[in-house]
Amino acid sequence: MRLRKLGQGQSLMFVAPPEVHQSIKDITGKNDGDIDGYDVVAWSLEQSCLRIERSQPLRVLQGLSHHQRQKTMASFAKQYPDLVDVANETDATKGCISAFREKEEQRLTDLYAPASLKTSTVPCFVESSQEDPDPTVKELLAKWRGVDVSISEGASMHAEHEREVAHEVEQETQIQRPPRVKALERNVDILLRQFVRTGSNAAFQHFTRAYDVISHTSANNPTAAKLFDHLKMTTDFARTVDRPQSGYYDSYLRPTNWILTSKQDTKPADLLLVSQYEVNQLFGELYANSARVKLHSYKPRVTKSMCAADLAPPGLTYPSVVGWQSLTSRLRRELHLFAGQLYFNSFEEYRELLADMVTAKPAIQAEQVLKFIKAWVAIRRKGQNFLPTHIGQIVSKRTIKEGAFD
Repeated sequence: MRLRKLGQGQSLMFVAPPEVHQSIKDITGKNDGDIDGYDVVAWSLEQSCLRIERSQPLRVLQGLSHHQRQKTMASFAKQYPDLVDVANETDATKGCISAFREKEEQRLTDLYAPASLKTSTVPCFVESSQEDPDPTVKELLAKWRGVDVSISEGASMHAEHEREVAHEVEQETQIQRPPRVKALERNVDILLRQFVRTGSNAAFQHFTRAYDVISHTSANNPTAAKLFDHLKMTTDFARTVDRPQSGYYDSYLRPTNWILTSKQDTKPADLLLVSQYEVNQLFGELYANSARVKLHSYKPRVTKSMCAADLAPPGLTYPSVVGWQSLTSRLRRELHLFAGQLYFNSFEEYRELLADMVTAKPAIQAEQVLKFIKAWVAIRRKGQNFLPTHIGQIVSKRTIKEGAFD
């Protein structure tokens, strides 16, 4: 690590656990307030020297083992000059292989018995090298004799024991974004401007149906046409990009955040989904024609702790929620399902959705309805696991108890 201009505008702080702090005090002989950076460096050097000293027996053993293998290979090559001829002779190679192979198995007595009961704590090739005339071997043996017995026994690394290792799997998250597709030019539909100015319900017949958007996704199912009878959307909301190579618009759907309703009727019969761009462009007109149309802000409830956009907490009244109360429960259920909401606001809402799937539409098979809901919500949530949620329980054919809504 490079420390540039240390002491000239930069400072260095050492943080150590209590045992290291005590070790520094033992080595330097100083009190707490007298320790400085020089003492930390001195302690680091001291630890490095101790580590080198403790690893010296390992270095000696590695040197003796290398010399023994080198000597065995030279002897084998001298005895068999042409190694190709002896490649298939098992007896000729057994001696050489056994010399290279270290003894791994050990008796329990050698591993765990007291030192007084062990047969020998000296590696076999240390004993076999005693009569070797090689000066390097003699030097290594001299170092071995000079090593502390307790250190040499603890550093007998020639036979590695099996250790329990906590394997750590390195994981790196890779975000797979959808392929690049040319975005369509943004514009405000003329029909939308007329609807904002007049609030006429007749204009709803000319907007895009919700099923027309679903039919261009992988969740396409004729069942969807009857689940979203009262949802319409503008062209800018429905169309976002040119046709993708896969043919599906799963990754290019707009979030459902802005809804327009007409004020001609006390109970609106349809909902119009608009884009953020259209809201920004028509915000002044929406404010001027607030007596004819109403703009609702919406966000699907995707966590259990999240407040519902169309429901105020008990005992409270929010101005943003008042407009939602004019909508029928059927309209709100269609909106929740299209937006990918994962949690019901009440047990009654859950039972009403079940009635829509089974009782109200006996011609539609329940299996097809569940299959579509599972595929559509998976698209809306973009891979998020939703099986533990209310919607996940429904598509898994599990009954939700009333206590789950408390």
